[in-house]
Amino acid sequence: MSVTSDDDEELVKFGVDMSHLSDYMNNIIHVVNQHAKLLDDIATELACRPKQNQVGELFALLAQGFPYERSLKQMGLSSHPPRHPRIVEGLGAHQIPINLELSKQ
Repeated sequence: MSVTSDDDEELVKFGVDMSHLSDYMNNIIHVVNQHAKLLDDIATELACRPKQNQVGELFALLAQGFPYERSLKQMGLSSHPPRHPRIVEGLGAHQIPINLELSKQ
């Protein structure tokens, strides 16, 4: 669109260059598709991984098969063996007693 004066000089020019907008939109489309693919992969992986309660059930089954208390008694111990200082520190942070008799745990 242009308005011309008496001496044919253009007073206003109006041009639209959409190439930058097109590149920007293509980049956004690419990023959104990458995120969608990542979310699909995460959903698939989470569906295949064991859940927390399943892992707990496995530990419960193992504990029934290999009773810890009986193993300690067979070794002649009445409480837990000494633990690494870092483990003791971590358990202390959660206020878990570490030297209780087995019958009280």
